[in-house]
Amino acid sequence: MFFQLLVFFFSIAALKDLFGTKSTLLNSFCNMTSSTSCANVVDSTKWKIFEVVNFSDLSIVFFVSQFLGLLVFLFSNNVRDYFTIQKILLLISIPILFLSVYYQKFVEKKWCPICMSIISIILLELGYLALLQNITFTILTKAVIIFGFIFLSITLIWSNLKKLLTKQKELKEYQLKAIRFERNYDIFKSSLFSKNKVRLPQSLLLVGNKESKTIITVISSPFCSHCKGAHKLIETILKKHYNDLQIQIILKTNFETENEERKKLFRNLIKIYQQNGESDFIKALNDWFEIKNLREWFSLFPIDATIEFDEMFSSQYKWCEENDYNFTPTIFVNGFEYPKTYSRDNLEFL
Repeated sequence: MFFQLLVFFFSIAALKDLFGTKSTLLNSFCNMTSSTSCANVVDSTKWKIFEVVNFSDLSIVFFVSQFLGLLVFLFSNNVRDYFTIQKILLLISIPILFLSVYYQKFVEKKWCPICMSIISIILLELGYLALLQNITFTILTKAVIIFGFIFLSITLIWSNLKKLLTKQKELKEYQLKAIRFERNYDIFKSSLFSKNKVRLPQSLLLVGNKESKTIITVISSPFCSHCKGAHKLIETILKKHYNDLQIQIILKTNFETENEERKKLFRNLIKIYQQNGESDFIKALNDWFEIKNLREWFSLFPIDATIEFDEMFSSQYKWCEENDYNFTPTIFVNGFEYPKTYSRDNLEFL
């Protein structure tokens, strides 16, 4: 059982890239000299058959079958037949072991320390069975059927699992390439400047470094379901780069159609900013996105704002309508609309 667990570990280690595991120790072991490389051997497809099955696949299926088979035969009190089957299988595997050594030496011209460790353990297993187990080659048909069923079941399970892991690996690699592309500043800059610069309406809501020449403008609404995430993102960026940029917030609303309670929310947000500063304004806006209840929010922020800001709100809304900015949130960087092809989450890195 110790041999089987050890080989299973080495088989998994050989496919560490497929499983998405990283280990400095394994990397050092696999690349201990210039003539060794586990990846070169395991991932090699110089022989067509390796596009379907490779030595690592065989070792995983074989040793998982061995381990499960041992448990089954132990419970059925038929260990002798189990060891007889293993001795036959290990003898049959000898040509495959030599084939692996030949492939590493003459085809790939690189040694795989993990593969050689597996080969050594298989030979130790064979030596153990030959020297310490008094085994004949008489096997009951029932024992062969049981082990054959176990072997075929493990083969089918591993085949499907490997396909799933391969798809996940390919998807992860694709995502990493997409992220590198999206976060390439030169490409982003070209996309950003592909549209004309917009002359944005003024807003009283400015946070961050008011002297910064880098201005991120957000057109949003407290009643927009997507605006909460946009404001969280902007807040994260502001915390990291407070001294390097300023944020301008335009709250879009049509005062001609809004009821008095909703108008009061907009007026109060402006008043909180003017009286208490940007920190309280940000808190008030965040609390609103969490509460989404006008009466409860008014109880937390009991401010009686006047209609002095109504004209500004109407002017901003009119500008949005005239320039076809009908959806919120909309983000601008120095007057250039943030490209729709880019996820807003990338703004933090760009």
